[in-house]
Amino acid sequence: MDGYAICGSVDDQIVKVDLQNGDIIKKIKSKKSGTASVALRKDNKIWATGGYDGRIRVYSVKTMNPLAVLSYHRDSVYCVDFASHSDKHWVIGCSKDHRISLWHVY
Repeated sequence: MDGYAICGSVDDQIVKVDLQNGDIIKKIKSKKSGTASVALRKDNKIWATGGYDGRIRVYSVKTMNPLAVLSYHRDSVYCVDFASHSDKHWVIGCSKDHRISLWHVY
């Protein structure tokens, strides 16, 4: 697959869209409504969402199945991103609660 985007919004729907023709590749329902941020890891194996419920959810790109729910923040997670160093991968979350979280993941 050459190009796709993963999108979330205020509802509970998250979609993977083909950028060539705009077709929906796959649609899933999140456990909670409200996705403020979506990030894709550079190796295209996992992606994460930052939610209005203060959780960071990590998913598989291939299956779109949930892999982990990271709970630390007391308020909405407005930004989520990935960082890598050597063979270690990290998820970073920033929240309305003025906290930043750093998680070591797969």
